[in-house]
Amino acid sequence: RELYESADADYARNCLNGILKSLNSLEDRVEEIETDALVSGSYDTNMERLDMNIRILTELIQEQIQRYIYYEATNLQALREEIRKDVVNVLQMSVVVYAFILTGALLISRKITLDITQPIQRLCEVTKQAGKGDFAVRASEDSNNELAVLGSSFNQMVEEIGKLVEDIREEAQWLIQIVENLLSVTRIHGESARINKQEELAEEIIGSAVLKIEKRYPEAQIMVELPDDVLLVPMDGILIEQVLVNLLENSIRHGKNTSRIVIRVREEVDRAVFEVEDDGMGIQENILPGIFEGKHSPQEGGSDSGRNMGIGLSVCMSIVKAHRGNMKAENIDGGGARMTFWLPMEEEQADGH
Repeated sequence: RELYESADADYARNCLNGILKSLNSLEDRVEEIETDALVSGSYDTNMERLDMNIRILTELIQEQIQRYIYYEATNLQALREEIRKDVVNVLQMSVVVYAFILTGALLISRKITLDITQPIQRLCEVTKQAGKGDFAVRASEDSNNELAVLGSSFNQMVEEIGKLVEDIREEAQWLIQIVENLLSVTRIHGESARINKQEELAEEIIGSAVLKIEKRYPEAQIMVELPDDVLLVPMDGILIEQVLVNLLENSIRHGKNTSRIVIRVREEVDRAVFEVEDDGMGIQENILPGIFEGKHSPQEGGSDSGRNMGIGLSVCMSIVKAHRGNMKAENIDGGGARMTFWLPMEEEQADGH
């Protein structure tokens, strides 16, 4: 009866109900046989009834119990199959969830790794560029971690090194110019020195001077104006080239805000006239009268204007006069300065200068 009350399926309840009815019938038959035996004492009749009723009911009950047991065994097998399927599904879901977790962990780990290694790699690349002389490179400072601090420190260091290298380069160019000027002076004033004048193409001398200046000052904007006809001028080509280099460098270094330089040559009657003109700040009026004498001090033209201009222009005048020429300096209306020198077109008849 407890099984009947706890059974869920209709078939199981029917089976248990049939068993209960058979058991009740069997109990009734046993009671009837006991009553008859007490009353009549008929043994044969009671045995016949026992054989006909009790045994038949017992077999029926056994059959019903077997059907119930088979049904429950079948249900148990189905239940086991469902449990097995549920276990397989749980395992599959666990594998999928584990795969997702593992993939997510790998992606997060890779992102963290890249966030660390990529800035370091970029910093190494800009370091290599700076090592090759490119001091304009800068490291990234986008993040807010220690790498950003390192990048900021690197940028400050590169900027300072760049300024230092630029200062060294300027000092080196100044020293080169001083040495070249001293060599020119020595060549002019040496005891056995003499000007070696030969006819030179003015175009070639100017081109060589411009090329030398453009190597020293790649940002310089220099325009060259030449006559239509070939101009051959008696000169010492090396010395006149040095004059032009000095004048061009003066325009760049001492014009301050010079943005354009023009160098030109033309022939006037019996002389060749060379001009170097710029659109810079011009020359102070108090310096102009003695500008070729090399006597003005750096303070007269600013912290840098006198460092090389005085001796450079003094050398230029010495070279030009050694060629029996002359030169002048003047300011241009509207801003800028013009340096002009001229050389005779006829060679000297006598030895020496």
